[in-house]
Amino acid sequence: MKHIVLQYNIFIEKEEQAKKKHLYVAHAPTLGISDFGKTPDQAAKNIENAIKIYLETLQDVGEEIPKPDSDEFYVTSRKITLDTPINSFISD
Repeated sequence: MKHIVLQYNIFIEKEEQAKKKHLYVAHAPTLGISDFGKTPDQAAKNIENAIKIYLETLQDVGEEIPKPDSDEFYVTSRKITLDTPINSFISD
């Protein structure tokens, strides 16, 4: 059997839960799926399994598999300082 390697970008973010607990939520935007875990590594492993199941299901039902993401993708963040009172942030 021939194997093919597909690459999809995954974003992991910490999500606060009740009683000061938190989870890490992994998102695969190209595929529109997510999964979670107690650690970033667990969330990454869980989404990897979810992606595999999703792609195998698409194959089983004869649907087209989404094009893999490019290697030319970078994620960064910057801290921005504003002279704004803390109570003026947009609420969730």
